[in-house]
Amino acid sequence: MNILNRISIKTRMLALVLLPLLFAAFLSALEIQKQTNNVRALNTLNSKITFLESFSALNIKINQARERLYAQGNAFVLADFTPIVAEFPTLLAKAFTAKNTDDIQAWFNSTKEALTESPELTKESVIDWST
Repeated sequence: MNILNRISIKTRMLALVLLPLLFAAFLSALEIQKQTNNVRALNTLNSKITFLESFSALNIKINQARERLYAQGNAFVLADFTPIVAEFPTLLAKAFTAKNTDDIQAWFNSTKEALTESPELTKESVIDWST
């Protein structure tokens, strides 16, 4: 009690005001950090959704081309797939972390190789592959 009597009223009032403010600032900083991490995670999720939408569009086009080849004998036209495939490198970088980049890049390269080989497909090879 002797120590409190020696401290001036100004100092006591200042401590009564500043200590709760510092505590509130600390808790606010923790919450801001948490919400920043949530925003980052949501942005990554949004990028993954955009990537999956593009990948779905590519799959739809590939299936339509396969059906045209099977039903009508129309050959694959690689130019139909080029705009969608061109979007993938930027989408992959945004959607996946550095830890997964090598696996995803290997998958992307194999997809590009398969598409470059697709004009060589014939109706018979599609029938053989489908059965």
